[in-house]
Amino acid sequence: MSRYAARAGIEFPPGRACGMHSLRGALAVAMIGNGAPMPMPMISAVLGHASSDTTQAYYLRFDVERLRCCALDVEDVLGQAGAGEPGA
Repeated sequence: MSRYAARAGIEFPPGRACGMHSLRGALAVAMIGNGAPMPMPMISAVLGHASSDTTQAYYLRFDVERLRCCALDVEDVLGQAGAGEPGA
């Protein structure tokens, strides 16, 4: 893989994986980014995972747009933490 990447002019940072496993990961991330349905049965089948849980455990962290929907507002969290303190 690295030989063909070099011939194509693709450079990988030092210490960065560039084997066939990287292609699997890139495919999964691309499928997620293009709206593959959750809980990911299609991606699991393509990658050969026995369970969607395996796929989700690793690849969901790369779906930044959907993760943003789960983010908490820091001010709300801090406000709730201080609400139970005396004098608050």
